[in-house]
Amino acid sequence: MGIFKRKALIDKLEKEGLPKRLWGKLQRGENVLWNGKTFDPELYTWEPQPLKVVYSGDTAPCERVVNEAKGADLLIHEATFTSDMEEEAHERGHSTAKDSAIIASKAGVNALVMTHFSNRYENLDKHLEEARRIFPNSFVAEDLVKFLILRKVPKLS
Repeated sequence: MGIFKRKALIDKLEKEGLPKRLWGKLQRGENVLWNGKTFDPELYTWEPQPLKVVYSGDTAPCERVVNEAKGADLLIHEATFTSDMEEEAHERGHSTAKDSAIIASKAGVNALVMTHFSNRYENLDKHLEEARRIFPNSFVAEDLVKFLILRKVPKLS
């Protein structure tokens, strides 16, 4: 059993008519025998997985971030400049919006939130446009913005 308590597939258990008082055993990973039928926890429960959020500080593009972010739900990565300033960005140890999007794509993350922008930019539209050409699920962090990361519940089989 993993680090999280298994969750009941409620619709499936209700359809089978298994009394709620027995669901806890399934959620603890135990088989349940009821009315001559064995209920296997693998078929009637699911195990939530932890969220993986990777936050990169000031950094030029590097493979270590790609490796650490593999399969993450969210990558928060700096995008100090747009790609027209790529040379300066890399000389100063920074990334561009394009770099961040490439890293997100290589790592196979679900979403990218870019941060740490140079104050020379009045708005971040170009950052967003540049990143979304490579990685569509890209966003820019702004003061007080909130991001909600949703988990999918498994479908009934």
